[in-house]
Amino acid sequence: MKLFSYIYLFLFLFIGNTGLAQTGKYWQQQVNYDIHATLNDKDHTLNGFVKIEYINNSPDTLRYLWLHVWPNAYKNDKTAFSEQMLLSGNSKFYFSDEDERGYLNRLDVRVNKTAANIEDHPVHSDIVRIVLPEPILPKSKAEIETPFFVQIPKAFSRMGHVDQHYVLTQWYPKIAVYDVNGWHEMPYLELGEYYNNFGNYKVSITLPENYVVAATGSLKNTEEKEWLKKQTKGNIVTQPKAVKKEILVKSKKIPDIPASSAQTKTLEYNAENVTDFAWMADKRFAVKYDTAVIGNKTIDVWNFYLPKDSAVWKNSMLFSKRALHFYSKEIGNYPFPQVSVVGDAFSQSSGMEYPMITNLNAADSMELDIVITHEIGHNWFQGVIANDERTYPWMDEGFNAYFENKYARIYYSAKELELMDLGKKLLHYSILSENKDLPVNTVSVNQDIYNFLNNTYSKPVTWLQLLNNKIGDSAFTRVIKTYYNTWQFKHPAPEDFKQLAESVTNKDLTAHFAILNDTLNLQHQTISDNADYRYMLGVNEKRPVKAAAFLKLKDTDKYRYINIAPAIGFNNYDKFQVGLLLHNNTVPASKFSYILAPMFATGTKQLNGIGRLSYNWLPQSASKFQKIEASLVLSKFTFTASGTLKNEAGEKMYNHFTKIAPGLSFYWKKKNAIATIEKSLHFKTYIISEQQLEYYQPDGTDEYFVRRGSTHTNIIPQVNYVINNERTVNPWKVNAQLQYVGDLVKAQVEGNYFLNYNSKGQGLSARLFAGKIMYTTSRNDASRARNSRYHFFIYGPNINQDYTYSNAFMDRNANTNIMGRQILERDAAFKYRTDYGGGNPGIDFKNREFYFDNWMASTNFLLDVPNKLNPLAILPVKIPLRVFADIATSHIPWKAGSEESKFLYSFGLNVTLFKCINLYYPLVDSKEFKDPIKNNAAGLPPNWVQKRLTFSINTDKLQSIFKLIK
Repeated sequence: MKLFSYIYLFLFLFIGNTGLAQTGKYWQQQVNYDIHATLNDKDHTLNGFVKIEYINNSPDTLRYLWLHVWPNAYKNDKTAFSEQMLLSGNSKFYFSDEDERGYLNRLDVRVNKTAANIEDHPVHSDIVRIVLPEPILPKSKAEIETPFFVQIPKAFSRMGHVDQHYVLTQWYPKIAVYDVNGWHEMPYLELGEYYNNFGNYKVSITLPENYVVAATGSLKNTEEKEWLKKQTKGNIVTQPKAVKKEILVKSKKIPDIPASSAQTKTLEYNAENVTDFAWMADKRFAVKYDTAVIGNKTIDVWNFYLPKDSAVWKNSMLFSKRALHFYSKEIGNYPFPQVSVVGDAFSQSSGMEYPMITNLNAADSMELDIVITHEIGHNWFQGVIANDERTYPWMDEGFNAYFENKYARIYYSAKELELMDLGKKLLHYSILSENKDLPVNTVSVNQDIYNFLNNTYSKPVTWLQLLNNKIGDSAFTRVIKTYYNTWQFKHPAPEDFKQLAESVTNKDLTAHFAILNDTLNLQHQTISDNADYRYMLGVNEKRPVKAAAFLKLKDTDKYRYINIAPAIGFNNYDKFQVGLLLHNNTVPASKFSYILAPMFATGTKQLNGIGRLSYNWLPQSASKFQKIEASLVLSKFTFTASGTLKNEAGEKMYNHFTKIAPGLSFYWKKKNAIATIEKSLHFKTYIISEQQLEYYQPDGTDEYFVRRGSTHTNIIPQVNYVINNERTVNPWKVNAQLQYVGDLVKAQVEGNYFLNYNSKGQGLSARLFAGKIMYTTSRNDASRARNSRYHFFIYGPNINQDYTYSNAFMDRNANTNIMGRQILERDAAFKYRTDYGGGNPGIDFKNREFYFDNWMASTNFLLDVPNKLNPLAILPVKIPLRVFADIATSHIPWKAGSEESKFLYSFGLNVTLFKCINLYYPLVDSKEFKDPIKNNAAGLPPNWVQKRLTFSINTDKLQSIFKLIK
């Protein structure tokens, strides 16, 4: 299996399955292959012919055969592979060009020399059914033959090519497994591996003479084998300096691939008792060769790698031989005549196993050692013990990871393995913290990538270690070796391993195996006092408190850390603010979490700050909710100043606000672990206190002064229902909100949709908004003026309309300087800011309609300019350029007698800096938008930039920081 880097995010829940043993006399089918293939490295194609001997060892009469034609997984963006890649967050294949994709066609199937019909699978284009002219009776066999043609895709997954580096896996027509449970036809997937028949292979490969080829099986060409042994340095083309410079300018890539020879060669390989045949080819491969004596057999050991990786691969032969000896000692002797380890040009820090061969790569020597060990180990757990990996992915990966970990702890210190171990723990605890854990025994297709990594590699290792602890080292060794000897070259299920372990140890292991079907959640923490059990079951135990700097991730299962870091803030009134950031955010997360940032303001000389406290409940499996969170948000800052006026002591005065916002949120469970739609309900009440300033003239003076006045407190209850589809391509979100503020009830719905047009995240953003305001008192001039701050707005709302103080503003006095040009993307979300005296677009003065306090609707578009058309693309830093378009209407122009335009519009340009600061410059507006240039009362030359430029701060991009003040 490919080794993914361990990362931690938050995922979902699903129900697992049980593993049933085959009852009665065990049987399995035998499928032998004779394949001839020719590589065309100009067109990246294969022409092939395959003869298949299908031996029916089952008690059933077969009237059809399912045939995997897995290159068709790369045929279009409607395949199971493409869909799964999108679910995993990868849209590279979805947006690939037609000539980058692959397929298999030109089948002309004959069974025992009689033409057979082929039927498409009803769902998957990479599966077809062969309708047999004559049934295959029990204990009989049939010969199937067909030509086939393969267009090799670019490297999107395990099979493909990078230039003329080829990895040919799942490349030929292959009959699916038929066992006691029936047919196991399955589409190709990136996440979820295989279930293959055992058989004998004879394969001939024709290709240009100067290719170096590594493959499953034994190479029968003696001269070729001797030639390979001489390829110790590889073969690359070194470009002259002048040519190199020119190529760097044009393509940023220096080709080092030699031209293909005009002559061809045909290589012959034999492989017995294997489940698959894979091969890799490159004209640049450097080769290492040695032998290893395992038992009384001499094993050929081959390493193939690209010359650019020679430093990392310096000790690859040592690692390969050491892995062979280690697994042979721990489990049983290596049964095959050779093993090949091949350098992967597709990616770094990854690996994939096939019988007798693996392709992999790594960033450093230690990682290479561990990856080689893991992938060679799969010859025992997949190559010999070949369980159904799609249904029980943990059986081969988990067993193999257990022995890989044991190997790593022999040759490397705990300090050297610290990062790898930490990643696994963080992944495990993060999933538990979000109540998204799945049972180990969950089938591949029902797991998201994070649960798949955890259930396939991490938890089974702990589970096997617990079994070792339970039965003892000696008994565990007997169980493993007996398992290997009993089930080699067969297809066991979990129940088969359970029966064998109970037989060897004479113990009832039902309770221990039941853990595989458990979500390993907090409700089962009483199962054992064993610390490893508590880890596996996600027990959030009491731990001593300890201070740490910034963020501590090590030993988080031993201590509860109070993380301390410096905090820095700035606004136009408080100026720079310095303080401390205190938080307990780590993994595993505590039910009660906090983050506090008290800061001293150098401008106003007062104590400010922000903070958020929350408590999470994780309901059990019967609940509809995945998580329930109670929260409390606190903040205090200055929002305006007294201007030129001062108090009688000659000091400048400031207004400050204090916010307390308790909330309660409910997060529904997703339909299943791989679903992309999330639903949540949020209750929040804002309690806002604003310190007022009072202007006065003392008796007997001509001067005016300012002093602190009364404090105005506003209580604003709000409820939001959110549906969010976080799919990789064309995500969307709907947020329905009901709010009671002042004398108003505001109801609004906002929908956002993103239409991707490439895999780089570029596309068209579309937003729809509709809102309605209802008065709880009489709607008259006085009430409308009193509540004007809470109305909807066509133009970009500024700080006066941020009445919940949920956004970060640099200048809350709405000055016309650059900091005062900040807007909110809310309501109609126009990017135009109306300065004082500049007028409000869409207002109908004639009919005394001064406020947008009835209904409003708008649509907003933001289109990414493709990189090839973006003039800013020449800069050394990436600066996206977009075109925006805003269109809106309200109740005002639809009233009888109104002469206002029914729809207002604004078009312009957007540039994004640091992924969070959006600069907007309107270019074309409705006539109702008074040009600020005409309102330059001072008669000074107009400042086009300052008067038209606006900006917003996208707090979603800074969520980890700004969620405190939302």
